[in-house]
Amino acid sequence: MWTDSTTVLAWIQSDSCRFKVSVGTRIAEIQELADSQAWRYVETSENLADDLTRGKTLQDLIGKNRWTQGPPFLWLPPDQWPTHPIAEGEDIAEELQRPTTCLMATVITNHPLPDAQQFSSFSELVKATARHLHGAAADEEETPTAEKFKDAELSILRSAQRDSFPEEVRCLAAGKPVPSSSCLITLAPEYDVSLRLIRVGGRLRRCQELEPDVIHPVVLDPRHVVTKLLIRQVDSDLKHPGAERLFAELRRKFWILRGREAIRREQRSCPECQRWRAQPVNPKMADLPPARLRLYRPPFFSTGIDCFGPLQVKGTNFRGGNRELQEAFRDMHPSLQAELAEHQIKFCFNPPGAPHFGGSWEREIRSIKTALTATMGSQVISGEVLTTT
Repeated sequence: MWTDSTTVLAWIQSDSCRFKVSVGTRIAEIQELADSQAWRYVETSENLADDLTRGKTLQDLIGKNRWTQGPPFLWLPPDQWPTHPIAEGEDIAEELQRPTTCLMATVITNHPLPDAQQFSSFSELVKATARHLHGAAADEEETPTAEKFKDAELSILRSAQRDSFPEEVRCLAAGKPVPSSSCLITLAPEYDVSLRLIRVGGRLRRCQELEPDVIHPVVLDPRHVVTKLLIRQVDSDLKHPGAERLFAELRRKFWILRGREAIRREQRSCPECQRWRAQPVNPKMADLPPARLRLYRPPFFSTGIDCFGPLQVKGTNFRGGNRELQEAFRDMHPSLQAELAEHQIKFCFNPPGAPHFGGSWEREIRSIKTALTATMGSQVISGEVLTTT
C-alpha cells in the first residue's frame, strides 16, 4: 500500500493514542485492517491514484499506461523502490494530543509477620510464622514441614535485618558498598542473593572443612527482639551454660554485634541462669556464746570438740591399673600383641597434681556435668535413668 503523504505515513506507523480523537480513530482503524509496516511512500508524480483527479480523460486511460500497467518502479527490484523520507515534525505535532502526566502508585502488600514481642521463645515465633506464611493458621492440628520451618526462619531473619539495617540492605542489594558510617563496615558485609540476607565477609571462603554458615554467619542486631529470643532459645537448649559456651554455639550460624555483652545481658535476666550460677551468701556471724565470754576462769572450764577432715591422700589407682594392664598384655597371645601394637596403643599419665594437662576433656566434663545438673535438679535418680539422661 502506497501513499504520497509523509505525514499520513508517519501517523500510520505511530501509536494511535498519541493523536487527537479524529485522527487517532482513523489511524486505529487503518492499523486494524492492515499491518502498519506494509505502507510505503510514493512520490506525488508517481502516484497513479491522482490521474483521475487531474484532468485525465477516458481516451488518455485507454492503452498501455501506468493506470492499467501500474507504476514503472513496481517492475524494478524492491531495493530500487522509492525510499521513505523523513516526515516534517510540525505536521505531525499539529495532531498530537497535549501531554498529560499520568502517575500510577503501586502498592505492594506484604503480609506482616507475627509480632515477635508477643512470643516468649524463638521456636514459638518460627512455628507461628510458618503457619502464617503457608495459610495454616486456622488449622492448628496441621504440622508444617521442615521446608516451611526453614522458610519461616529465613523470613524472620530478613525482617529483623530490614528493621535494624535498612540502609545497608538497600545498598548491598543494589551492589553498592555500605556507607562508611555504618556499624557493619568492619565486618566486610556481603549480600546473600539467594536468601536475601546480610552475611559477614571474611577470608575463610576457601576453607572446605567448615560449613558455609560458619564461614559467613548472618549478621544480627543485639537490641532486636528476634536476637533476644534467639539467645534465650539456644541458652535453654544448651541447659543454661556459661556465656562463652553460648557465644561459641551462636557463632556457628549468627554474628551478633557485641555478642558477649548481649548474651550476658540476657543471662542476667534469666531465672534459670541466676539459679544455677548464684553464689552462696556468707551469713552474718552470731554473737559469741557465754562460754567464750567467761573471764577469770581456770583452764578447761569450758571444753569443745570438733571432728576434722576429710584429708586427701595419694591415690595410686591409675598407676596400679597401668601395671595390671602391662602384665595382662605380656600374658596375651603373640598374635594379639602384634594386633594391638599395630594400633599403637599406649597409656600416658599426667604429672601428679597437674590436672591442667587435661584441660580439654576436663572442660568437656564440666559442660556435661552442668547440663546434667540443670536437667535433673536435686532429685536422686537411678543409674539407668542417668544413662538415659
